[in-house]
Amino acid sequence: MNTIVLKGTFVDAPKAGSLRIRDGYAICRDGVFCGFEPQLPEGTAPEQVQDYTGCLITPGLVDLHLHAPQYSYAGTAMDVQLLEWLDQYTFPEEARFADLEYAKTAYAYFVRDLVNSPTTRACVFATIHTDATLELMRQLQQAGLPGYVGKLNMDRNCPVYYREASVADGVRETRRWLEQTAAGQFAPVMPMITPRFTPTITDAYMA
Repeated sequence: MNTIVLKGTFVDAPKAGSLRIRDGYAICRDGVFCGFEPQLPEGTAPEQVQDYTGCLITPGLVDLHLHAPQYSYAGTAMDVQLLEWLDQYTFPEEARFADLEYAKTAYAYFVRDLVNSPTTRACVFATIHTDATLELMRQLQQAGLPGYVGKLNMDRNCPVYYREASVADGVRETRRWLEQTAAGQFAPVMPMITPRFTPTITDAYMA
């Protein structure tokens, strides 16, 4: 069993409205947090201790709504209404992910920065493109970031250049994506069915 002991100042919230700050040691075995001790446990080998004195150590954050292909322009056009923002910025950018090489490069920046953020797992939305979505899952897996990834489904109220050709085509591509992610092939990254939102998907497609 691989044991690592983290030393530092730990910040957590044991209950709503409560913030706890304490110095001590976190015991981790095989990558799993097993407890906190105010003193170094007896028998701990020096090489097991990672000393972060003067640093804050917090639980990882979980992001439940993260659009990977929107990362390149995050924080821009904040004065624009949602539907106008989708038409002017989001749909044109997401359409570019039909080019797998473009997707590989864009997702590499996204995953690199996610690894270096406080977020340790996430629900991540991709685009309508099956192969690009598989690439995003592959990169997240290689980075060791657990979570769920969704291939988007949409067939209305979006530009002709960025929509699935038909319900049958969308379902077929979704099945192909699920078949290629079956049996935990990208674990700890898992697929999630992802209709974009009500305005962009027909009742027939939802059925």
